[in-house]
Amino acid sequence: MPAALGAPLAAVRWRPFRLPLRRRFEAASSALDDRSGVLLELVDEHGFHGVGEASPHPAFGDETAADVLRLLEGYAAGIEAGAAPPLPAVLFGQA
Repeated sequence: MPAALGAPLAAVRWRPFRLPLRRRFEAASSALDDRSGVLLELVDEHGFHGVGEASPHPAFGDETAADVLRLLEGYAAGIEAGAAPPLPAVLFGQA
């Protein structure tokens, strides 16, 4: 039986990345020569894995890959202490 959304996390693994773009991406509010983000894997207490990425875009806010890393470090510390809250269902397109 599938685990329920929002099951407590057992592990969070991540790897930052930076990919140079072949061509400069230009929009009205910004220009990018590369994309930075974080590849991540979430594992719930039932052993179910989810893989994704978080790549904040400057046109949609001030968040950066460094902000994503700080968030993940906080979750990892909570998991080790047995106190990590479940991730919001909105992250899974369920809200």
